Amino acid sequence: MELYGENFERLVEDALKHLWEFRRLGRHPFSELEAVHQYLPIDKTPITHLDRGQALHRWILRAMEELRQLPSIGDSPEARYYDILEGEYVKRLKNRNTAEALGLSESTFYRTRREAIQCLADVLAEFEKGHV
Repeated sequence: MELYGENFERLVEDALKHLWEFRRLGRHPFSELEAVHQYLPIDKTPITHLDRGQALHRWILRAMEELRQLPSIGDSPEARYYDILEGEYVKRLKNRNTAEALGLSESTFYRTRREAIQCLADVLAEFEKGHV
């Protein structure tokens, strides 16, 4: 699997959209990545697609934590990446509510969300290369 590019970013966005659907995540192409296997239960056999879905879920949340740790420097878009992704995909808030809470126009929200997904895709690709 190519770890960079538009297709990889689309797969990241798809996984985010289904972050709480372990059945679906267990069948996602990312569930077969080496880095995700590190999040599987050690003492369980057989490993089911639900286990792989939960592992993928944990792997994505771990990568999002990397975004949370970006320094908040003034009004930089990077300072909002975690908040945008958390609001939409983890907390499942309406985009309008997240945009308002962050003081963003809808167009800025959507542009920054695209950038946040690209940044998360880069982190996930680096995790896979290093099997984190």
